[in-house]
Amino acid sequence: MKNEEFKKSQMKKALISFVIEQSLIDAGDEIFEKTLKNLKKFDSDVNDCNQHPDYLIKSITEFPKKTREQILLSIAKKLEEFAYQPEINEFIKIICCKQ
Repeated sequence: MKNEEFKKSQMKKALISFVIEQSLIDAGDEIFEKTLKNLKKFDSDVNDCNQHPDYLIKSITEFPKKTREQILLSIAKKLEEFAYQPEINEFIKIICCKQ
């Protein structure tokens, strides 16, 4: 049973990471690259944002407010259909409340 839970956890992490990357790419190459660079300041990358959404939020603070809101809203919308899963729902709540 623990192996099954681990697989589900890894799948959720991969989904969140993919959605974050896709939303950053959609925002533009420069934003994507700067965000990755900023995440490195936390010894982190996109894969760590699942456990540390605050890293993502801090990594995009240098962008204009409208850009930050668009990125976080894009992530939330792409994850919306999976919000029935508590971990994903919590992630959405965190990123949407800290704009």
